[in-house]
This record gives sequence, structure tokens and C-alpha cells, in this order.
Amino acid sequence: IYAMVDREDDKIIGIKSTAIVLGQYDVLFVTTLHGLVLLGLLLFSYQQHLSSYFYPFWFLAVAVTVYQTKLITTRDSQKCFKAFLNN
Repeated sequence: IYAMVDREDDKIIGIKSTAIVLGQYDVLFVTTLHGLVLLGLLLFSYQQHLSSYFYPFWFLAVAVTVYQTKLITTRDSQKCFKAFLNN
């Protein structure tokens, strides 16, 4: 997400950051990684038979992820920086 903040500066100085390399797929990439982490946590909780106290916090993590995804979808550097700080 931080690479999305500096995208324009990176283009000027010629750095190939992940946001530039991924191009229009940057949001999809970040969202996919977030989704894999959330799925992994859910599978781990099931496998380890975690108590029901885990799930409200997992849903909170899902809500934060949705919020961050909404922020970065526009690719506005200020909103991306807000999502980065939020993370």
C-alpha cells in the first residue's frame, strides 16, 4: 500500500516499485493478499479449535480490510497513505 503512495515520485526517478510493476492490478494484488491472510487465519482457527472469542476479532479484521480496500480503490495517494497508516 505504501508503494501506491509514492507511485508518481517513483516514476519520476525511475524506481520500479511494486505499485508500478503491478500497474492496474495493484489493488487486486493487495486485496488478494489480504484475503489469503484472512482465510489462513480462519482455517488456522478451525484447525486449532480456537474459542469463539477469536471470531469477533476476525470479523473486525475483515471490516478493517474492507475499509482499507475502499480507501485504496481510487489510488489517491492521500487515501492510500491513510490506509497505510491504518494498517
